Amino acid sequence: MAMRIGVGLDVSKDKVDVAFSNGDVKRTIENSEAGMRQLLRALDGQPIERVVVEATGGYERLVLRSVFNAGHPIIRIQPTQFKHFARMSLQRAKTDTIDAELLAQMGLIGLKTPLWEAPPEHVEELRDLVRRRGQMVRMIDDERRREKQAEPGFVQETIRRHIAWMKKEKQAVEAEIDALVKKTGDLKEVVDTLEDVKGVGTVTATTLACRLPELGTLGRAQIAALVGVAPMNSDSGRKSNPRAIKGGRSDVRKVLYMAALSATRHNPHIREYYLHLLHRGKVKKVALVAVMRKLLTHLNSLMSAFYLEKAQGTRPAAAAAAR
Repeated sequence: MAMRIGVGLDVSKDKVDVAFSNGDVKRTIENSEAGMRQLLRALDGQPIERVVVEATGGYERLVLRSVFNAGHPIIRIQPTQFKHFARMSLQRAKTDTIDAELLAQMGLIGLKTPLWEAPPEHVEELRDLVRRRGQMVRMIDDERRREKQAEPGFVQETIRRHIAWMKKEKQAVEAEIDALVKKTGDLKEVVDTLEDVKGVGTVTATTLACRLPELGTLGRAQIAALVGVAPMNSDSGRKSNPRAIKGGRSDVRKVLYMAALSATRHNPHIREYYLHLLHRGKVKKVALVAVMRKLLTHLNSLMSAFYLEKAQGTRPAAAAAAR
């Protein structure tokens, strides 16, 4: 039986550095369709254990889809994972080739990172729209701060005009999100199911739909850790530190925080739980994190039941009766 090999792909905007763990292949190709054809020829027939790519903010999309569609097992790791592996390997030098070689070595170890799977096109499109909306919200907030800091006059007026323009653009993005959800049956069902929970609005529901597709497919502890609302121990010897949340998907956590705030006001069950925590002496921030986890657990159970009903063929009938 041939020895399994790991493949590391260090991706940047214009190029991809390729390395095999056995040292047979080291090359640089274009991050383009033509480059992907070269890459797949190099991978063809090889006993590949894992192809490993580091997340680069979107430049890795073409690589992920090309390798996945060719049937090779590929994972996308976070920069923090790679940074810690490089430190563990005592690798202080850093070049694109060295990074590719380290990624190839990571392909041979038992990483818990699940294999990457190509999301449906509508989910990818929704993800781009939701990301763009978030960018525009942040830009509007930045401009509002500048407006307050500016002296009355021409500069302040230009800021106000820019804010008005960005608000219209944000509304256009939101309209596009709404249109995409309405025209995509599966997506609309998921969003409608999530919005049935008091405190969960359109922004939260669409963000969860595209940024947390695992919702309803994992256990409560796993989904909490994935989002980053699972308190982690930090104990050593006689020292015992307070548990704290770490890592996870920050964009999901942000919308979940806003949903939790809303739920403490409008969702009777969540509000009762929140007040109970405060009565026990929990500080508001800790209580809100607990509410986030409880809300996430409920949404996870809701989506699990949703997928089960769909698999059994009972969901459409129930939905039709509800209408």
